[in-house]
Amino acid sequence: MTEAAAGSSAGDRFALYDLFAVYGALIDAAEFDVWLSLFAATCTYHIVPRENYERGLPAGLVYCDSRAVLEDRIRALREANKYNSIPTVI
Repeated sequence: MTEAAAGSSAGDRFALYDLFAVYGALIDAAEFDVWLSLFAATCTYHIVPRENYERGLPAGLVYCDSRAVLEDRIRALREANKYNSIPTVI
């Protein structure tokens, strides 16, 4: 087990665990508007492939440098990325 960061408390760590649990549950449930509420107006959001992270490569799949960019990504997810979720059997 690693040592806690200087100045952090058990309460802080449990609050983070709760935040991570809510964050994941909202993504899983596609509750994107509520998920967006977890972000401040000035934020960054990066998705970096594990392989890149392990090699120290900063290139990511997604890079959003503000909440407005995140909102745009969600809008694109809803409006531009339309597909049939049930495959058609021929």
